Formats: sequence, structure tokens, C-alpha cells
Amino acid sequence: MRPLAERQDDLAAALLNAALPIPDGLIGPDGEPSPTRFAVYRSNVVVSLIEALKDGFLLDHDPAKLLPYSNRLPPERSRNSGDRPSLHA
Repeated sequence: MRPLAERQDDLAAALLNAALPIPDGLIGPDGEPSPTRFAVYRSNVVVSLIEALKDGFLLDHDPAKLLPYSNRLPPERSRNSGDRPSLHA
């Protein structure tokens, strides 16, 4: 079995990147992988992170407008932003 830290890294990466598959060994209550169940969980995690950013930084944007940027890992950087990630495509 792979070390716990590696499995946690795989889970975190899959939660934040919809292009990645369900991590190996992650199964539903029926003992089988469940892409739909994982997609719902992934969506809940992303929405919660966006809401936390919105509350923490007093964003006035509609959270739905931030969803396209949530899968951009690492965030793109603009020439004018220095080390700050850019939310502009």
C-alpha cells in the first residue's frame, strides 16, 4: 500500500483539478469507484473554498464567475502582478 501522505496528495490534487481521475482506492459505499459521487464532493469542496475566499477577502464577485479559475493550477501570473496570482485570463 502507498504511504498515506502520497494518497492524501493524490486526493487533494484530484479535488482541485477536475481533469484528474478519482484517486486509486477511493470507493463508494458499494465498494466500487463512484465518479458521480466524487464529482459532487469535488464541487462542494471547490464552492466552499471560493466562499471562504469571498468572505475572507470581501469579494463582491458572483462565486460562479470564479469557478473557471478554480481548476487553473498553479494560477497564471501576469507580468504586472509580481508574485501574485492573476485571475485574469
